[in-house]
Amino acid sequence: VGLSELRTIALLMDYLSDPSQENLTNAVITLANIAENIKSHPYLIEIGVIEKLRVLINSGPRPRYHAIRTLVYLGKLQLSGNNLFHNLQYESESMIKATDTRGHTYVRGITLE
Repeated sequence: VGLSELRTIALLMDYLSDPSQENLTNAVITLANIAENIKSHPYLIEIGVIEKLRVLINSGPRPRYHAIRTLVYLGKLQLSGNNLFHNLQYESESMIKATDTRGHTYVRGITLE
């Protein structure tokens, strides 16, 4: 992760507490995309993204989905003893779920309205 990327991540962290739902959602989506690259994980964890995203689990469906997506990329399937996917099971029309051949349910995507 280069210096310019580190500055970008730091700026995105500021938007995680932005009152604008659009800015918040875009920041979480961008962080999720950054977290897809395993080389970014140490910095994301060090800067405190896990604690910031933990708060978003109780927000609207889109920020919640992308916050959980980011946490899963970072290897955090459980927070405080709670499985993150239990936070998604009550989402109805926005979550697209699928079941694999062994009967495991997973989130395949989200509909954007």
